[in-house]
Amino acid sequence: MWRTAIASDSYRDATEDRAATFGSFTVVADGVGGRAGGGAAADAVMNAVRVLADQPLHPWDRVQWMVELDRRMAESGAVGETTALVVHLTHIGPIGVAVGDSVAWWVTGDEWGELTTAAKMKPWVGTGGAVPVPFSKPLQSVGTLLIATDGLVKYSSAERIVNVIRTTPFDDTPRALIELVRPPTGSGRLPDDVAVIVARWEK
Repeated sequence: MWRTAIASDSYRDATEDRAATFGSFTVVADGVGGRAGGGAAADAVMNAVRVLADQPLHPWDRVQWMVELDRRMAESGAVGETTALVVHLTHIGPIGVAVGDSVAWWVTGDEWGELTTAAKMKPWVGTGGAVPVPFSKPLQSVGTLLIATDGLVKYSSAERIVNVIRTTPFDDTPRALIELVRPPTGSGRLPDDVAVIVARWEK
């Protein structure tokens, strides 16, 4: 079964980053700042994944599902725009879809890589023009899965992030990763919102 751990933090009172697990689905969304409705858009992605996870098991058309979500959000006019990264944690490995610059990495004892390198930065979900990119990875080669918003990877090196994942007790890993990007001096205020999920298959 998959084991998960989550943490999030912000430099402000109302973060626009979201992270959650719903059954076998994990999701992060980073509401686009600088315009209205970013947090509401991230919440809409969360709600859509919650509904997806409650449905009976059936083949998940990742790309079409995200395209339809993007269309509904744009047509509603009630929310802004957001990144969206959804991963189905299955017994054969993670199967996901991404829009924007939130990331999914895999980390083993001696290797690591990114599953979301082909994801399109824009248009974001909520515009009606998002271009979802699917990805997957065989279970035996995943190790630990990292799913995070860009507030983590923009402000810390891959080397430091991977080292924390390899050396920190699993349940403490998300919080330790967030502390990587907290300035050691001054106010200690984070430079950006950040949300982190780690997942690992355990027999």
